[in-house]
Amino acid sequence: MRHGMCPILNPPSSRFLLQWIDKSRARADCRDSTSRWRADYFADRKVLPCLLIPYILSNEDERMVDFAKKEQGLVEVWEAHTAAEFKQKSADAAIATMTDHPVLIHVPVGTGASGKEPLRAFYKDIFIPQMPSDIALELLTRTVAQNRIVDEFVLCFTHTVRMDWFAPGIEPTGRKLVVPHVGIVSFEGGKISSEHIYWDQATVLLQMGIVNEDMPILGAEQADRLFDSTAPANKLIEKTS
Repeated sequence: MRHGMCPILNPPSSRFLLQWIDKSRARADCRDSTSRWRADYFADRKVLPCLLIPYILSNEDERMVDFAKKEQGLVEVWEAHTAAEFKQKSADAAIATMTDHPVLIHVPVGTGASGKEPLRAFYKDIFIPQMPSDIALELLTRTVAQNRIVDEFVLCFTHTVRMDWFAPGIEPTGRKLVVPHVGIVSFEGGKISSEHIYWDQATVLLQMGIVNEDMPILGAEQADRLFDSTAPANKLIEKTS
């Protein structure tokens, strides 16, 4: 099901779902006002908002999809980890979900850390404080295996702060970005042992206005066909023909 251009997603677990955006944020745009895709937040809770952040829901908000017991345990740990980063903004809470020797790799730019204390410092000093206030993500798909979760999601934010973990050395541009991601999360003993996070840095630099728009790179429209498989394809071929 879809509402407008926003997909109504199946919830990722039996006890956890993506948190409704705060009702005070009545409306937000991931792109400029002329874009065909707008992110609307619905305060009446009758329609799932397009842009969400991970957080734990109360029992009254649960909509269930079953996982096996072990898989469910991995999902719960991962949801607690992302809640610590995006909602609680607590490096200590994030590290508490991880093994004694965790690894975080933001593959396109090589940021992150290896080891509990270096990663705690990275979360505390770089990742959490350099997170835009309107950052939000939409989970597209989730695959849960014996000791691994693979999430496909779209990250949306306004570049209002320097983000050395995401675009090192680039000062705030004030531009809105829409960036597809894939996260591969591995577990040992029920805790997170590694995160490998992938995205296309070319689209980031294009959307920030750093690279020339004549380059064969898709901007925010890179996410279009992820939300709507009938959206036009082959735009770059047409552009460069």
